[in-house]
Amino acid sequence: MGRRWVLRMGGIALAVLIIVTDAYAGNRQDLHYREHLGDKIRNRHFQVKPIAEGVAVMSLIDDSKHYLAHCDNTGNTYLWAVDKKSKRLRAERDGNKITISGTSSGEPVHKQLNKDGLPWFQSLYYSLSCFVRSDRQSIEFWMIRPDNLSLVKLRAEKKAVETIRVNGKKEKAKKIRLGLTGLLSYVWHGYYWYRAQDGVLLQYKDMKSLPGRGKLTVRLCEAGEE
Repeated sequence: MGRRWVLRMGGIALAVLIIVTDAYAGNRQDLHYREHLGDKIRNRHFQVKPIAEGVAVMSLIDDSKHYLAHCDNTGNTYLWAVDKKSKRLRAERDGNKITISGTSSGEPVHKQLNKDGLPWFQSLYYSLSCFVRSDRQSIEFWMIRPDNLSLVKLRAEKKAVETIRVNGKKEKAKKIRLGLTGLLSYVWHGYYWYRAQDGVLLQYKDMKSLPGRGKLTVRLCEAGEE
């Protein structure tokens, strides 16, 4: 496996940290996270609000990069939009067909992706919070890779409930393993911890660094509800 393939896997690891929400789709909520990637630190601010078709989740990274996802109440994504300096994209799902349009680095983009009956989870934190509250032990789904706008299949699996410390406070959390499918599941995977009482994401951790990339961790700083 070459360096290019490893960097693509690193892009997937970062992509899963784009968007987040909580279990209460009926409430508007603001969530603040701090991301550590090697020596780099970034702040992420998530605004979550209910809409007629489910929830809308806006993600702001250092107040300069904007991402939007619309999902139904099962976590299945039907709209995803990116607005940052070099990329403005909009992806919309109709059945199992996803159409992507916009611009990237000044070039027009028009692409159609066809998937099978598995759901599309682009807002992973929200979609996995739905999975956490379900009776299922594992789930497979599709996600669009932001680097090349292709589909990649991922698998989430429930692990044991653990007690972790976040912001100096002990929290009981449901642990989820996320990784690639098949033999590639051993190449990269990470863990999410969701607060047991309400499904709010508390933290994410890479289990080990990919070659050429620092270890990625994300932790909840504060949350507010309206």
